[in-house]
Amino acid sequence: MNNLSIAIDGPSGVGKGITTKLVSKELNLKALDSGAIYRAIAYYMLSNKIKLKTFKDDILKNINISFTEHNFVELNGVSVDDKIRNDEIGRLASDFGKIKSIRKFATEIQKKLVLSSGYVVEGRATAYEIPQIPIKIFLTADMKVRAQRRYEEYKQEDPSIKFKEVLENIKERDMQDKSRLEHPLIKHKDAHLIDNSNLSIDEQVKLIVDIYDDYVTNLNNKHNK
Repeated sequence: MNNLSIAIDGPSGVGKGITTKLVSKELNLKALDSGAIYRAIAYYMLSNKIKLKTFKDDILKNINISFTEHNFVELNGVSVDDKIRNDEIGRLASDFGKIKSIRKFATEIQKKLVLSSGYVVEGRATAYEIPQIPIKIFLTADMKVRAQRRYEEYKQEDPSIKFKEVLENIKERDMQDKSRLEHPLIKHKDAHLIDNSNLSIDEQVKLIVDIYDDYVTNLNNKHNK
């Protein structure tokens, strides 16, 4: 197992999830969906009827988040992976993710994992939250392209869903993420920018694998001097 981690950041609907899985498989690294941590927190808040205005930092003491060997997220020892992949939880995760103590809590969970072993980390602002990750990628794509991808995904489960609804949700998520005071959605200065509007999934995976391989080669060359 390699021990160098990669951060893959970018907006909603840009394909971070599938890219993370394929890159991790290609490079024999573990995959980590950092967004699942925020979604699990949001699910806890929703389940316990805790709203933004009633949230207190002490509540975080009641939350334990872990990942199974198959990368499913667990909340207090119970798998919630199938309960957190919807728009309501996504919006709540973005709202609660603006709170400084929650971002610090989630970041500490990630740090313990990615700085001890090699991970491909999917997130919004992972490069800023854990700048020690050596290889940083920022994926982007045209908003309508992202909405179309998400629409194709959602309509398999809900044929009645409208493209306009998905597009509006993408716009809303972008606005929330970019306006966040703590680590807003923005490309890190050290990140490689990849616009995948016109790229196949295989093409973008290859780009990231090549970036990783180049980094490792340069690192080895420095050590051998």
